Amino acid sequence: MRLRVLFAIVLGAALCGCPDAADQFIEGRLLDPCNSSWPVCTTTAGCFVGNSYYLEGQFPGTRRFIVRTDGQAAITLSVFLKTQGAVGHELRMEWNDAACGSKFVELIDGTAFFKEVEAEGSLSRTKNVYRAGDHLLEVSSDSTAEYLLKAEVKAPEDD
Repeated sequence: MRLRVLFAIVLGAALCGCPDAADQFIEGRLLDPCNSSWPVCTTTAGCFVGNSYYLEGQFPGTRRFIVRTDGQAAITLSVFLKTQGAVGHELRMEWNDAACGSKFVELIDGTAFFKEVEAEGSLSRTKNVYRAGDHLLEVSSDSTAEYLLKAEVKAPEDD
């Protein structure tokens, strides 16, 4: 009897269609392959990302993309690791204000990066930008991992 109950529980969980952690992270967003070439800040970015899209990629490496705002906004970058390999020295997150006059950089130790993802499910950091326009965002790491990445833009009037 116990075996039947256990089997029913396992079967029910498998058939429930419950979203896994990656599905919960992307929250119904659309995947952008981010393989174009848009000029911004004396370099190029692969795509425009907003509240409706997410990106996939692999570390080690760098991902550059653009977030467009209508004015002052808080931009939150979030990284979810699908797989984890070797821990690197650091994760670097960079937000450029429109016209690239100012830059905000967050450096996270590689071990702390992996530990935070394990404890919280993902790693998120928020910076404020102050001008309307196209903002170059860059995420890079020398760790080995497959990731999902999203940006969320929140204007002050959204509070």
